[in-house]
Amino acid sequence: MNVTHYVVVPFDRNEEGDLTAGLAVEALNASAAERGARSLALMHAGAVAFSRTGDPSIGDFQDAVILAQFGEVDLNALSEGGSPGFARQCPIVFGPSLGRQLRQRLAARDKGRSGGNLEIST
Repeated sequence: MNVTHYVVVPFDRNEEGDLTAGLAVEALNASAAERGARSLALMHAGAVAFSRTGDPSIGDFQDAVILAQFGEVDLNALSEGGSPGFARQCPIVFGPSLGRQLRQRLAARDKGRSGGNLEIST
């Protein structure tokens, strides 16, 4: 059975000045995720809201869809190689390729190509 997870992630700068992903928070729906990201960005360097749909019983999820991005965000921090332990918060939803998928979708949007269901609010 497919389920959609709506997630909000804040970003802050560490002592070295690098952006790192904070604690991911699940939202009830897309609107709540966007509002959460907007609110968190006021208290942090930035925030992103995204969704992922799939079947958690078999770990099969579609590519993530960015719902909103505010302030400074480092999508590299959303993968296994990003912030320590971030992807381990919920490996089924995040997985090691999440950051790569989101970066590719943003690059497609920035080049004027269709990014699928990608929607960005700033």
